[in-house]
Amino acid sequence: MFFLCKEQNSTVIIMILKQNSNLDNFFVGIISGLIAAFIITTIIVHANIKEPDLTVWDHYKGFFKNPFFKSRILLSLKGGAIGVLPLFYLFLNKKMMKAVKGLIAVVALIGILVVWGILT
Repeated sequence: MFFLCKEQNSTVIIMILKQNSNLDNFFVGIISGLIAAFIITTIIVHANIKEPDLTVWDHYKGFFKNPFFKSRILLSLKGGAIGVLPLFYLFLNKKMMKAVKGLIAVVALIGILVVWGILT
């Protein structure tokens, strides 16, 4: 549930999550964690692009083909895992334990991807 609140001539969106909310779902945690990790990873990759002719999407496609791109994406994925932390603490603070378990699953998936990428 979202409310708009006026504070010192600026509009602030405040998200109020009730305890035992309908949003307390395992899949809400997974989807929000994947979106947050993808956004943070994309920002990190975009900030570190040194070749002007390559796009962020080329880096993602090269993850499976080129070890150079794989190392960049793996480093960025670690930052994406850290980007899930604010959601983790928000859900934990609101006692949304099922969503917290979904976020833990996302971080575990990122960890498996990083280990797999290092070993291959």
